[in-house]
Amino acid sequence: MVAVDRFEEPQLRRAWLRGYRAGDVELALAQSRLSQQGLDQELDAAKARGEQLAAEVKELRERDAAVRAREVELVEALNAVRAERERLETEAQTRARELVAEAESRAAAFRTEALRRVEELQHQSEELLSLRGRMLASVHFALDEIGAVVRRVESDESTVRPLYPDLAGRLGALGQDEPGEG
Repeated sequence: MVAVDRFEEPQLRRAWLRGYRAGDVELALAQSRLSQQGLDQELDAAKARGEQLAAEVKELRERDAAVRAREVELVEALNAVRAERERLETEAQTRARELVAEAESRAAAFRTEALRRVEELQHQSEELLSLRGRMLASVHFALDEIGAVVRRVESDESTVRPLYPDLAGRLGALGQDEPGEG
């Protein structure tokens, strides 16, 4: 492409009687045509570049819209996940409170039952101790009576009267029937 100064006015020389010289006019026309063609080519290149830029801008806008739409989807998904997490946390806390209340209730029931059994065992222990005391008193009384009987037997056998008189008579009769006694 020939570089032509676009703002340069061609130097047209005057012909002797008829206006301008034909060669200068043709040269000026050729230069104008070349300048026009250069401008047309530059305009076509600028239009093509403009179309390219417009296509890039359109593509960038579409990508931006897609990214924004994806961002909105992600924000919505994140909000849904947060809401679900909060719901699950609330349910978990509620369930934990229920479990703790149930455990406390069961523990209270176990404590009550244990206290009842302890009281029952204490009552049984007291009864056993009382029975033991009565048995010891009975054994001491029996030992005292046996001791008294033994002392009487040792001190005087003749004064001992049989507990069962009929049995003493039979024993006496049995004693006489024995041979070699007499």
